Amino acid sequence: MEEESKIASSEEEAATDRRPSNQIADEAAAVPGAKPKKVRKSFINTAWFPLLGFLLYGASFMWVYSNLDPEAKDITNATILKIFTDYSIYVGWALGLVSMLAMYILYLIKKLVRLGWLYLLNPIILVASVLPWFLMARQLVYFEKRYIDIAKGLITYLGEPLLQTSYIIFAVAGVWFLAEIARLIIKIIKKK
Repeated sequence: MEEESKIASSEEEAATDRRPSNQIADEAAAVPGAKPKKVRKSFINTAWFPLLGFLLYGASFMWVYSNLDPEAKDITNATILKIFTDYSIYVGWALGLVSMLAMYILYLIKKLVRLGWLYLLNPIILVASVLPWFLMARQLVYFEKRYIDIAKGLITYLGEPLLQTSYIIFAVAGVWFLAEIARLIIKIIKKK
């Protein structure tokens, strides 16, 4: 009976308490047996980030493709030209989907080895999932010869937009990585 009255009185005190909620949570964490304060993760550092990476990659590819407006005037086969002009703008979404699957696999490995708390790995995972498309685009644009119509279409309609899109994703991942380092430094400074 006494415990019930203590619980009821503590509930009444909590309802009328005017202190900030973070101060109440800090005091509750100091009480033995109390539940620890749950730290809220940022949305980008959750398991949703591969989906965000997919959306970013697909949208970036479409934006770059629209701005470049690739046109291969040296393709002689009308069927190949029509296929590339009609469908190559959507390749970014297909490659983004494959990258998203790779990100989820790498994210799962990160969680399985108990590195989920290390948010610095998320931008690295993003870069690792986009790196194959960057290497493929680099090979197409800088080293492949334009001998046949399919090669000309791949170089013009896919290689150049993929290269630009990869640069955008690398820049976003770099800014994200630097932000995570800054957040980590601020957290260390606050602890001291």
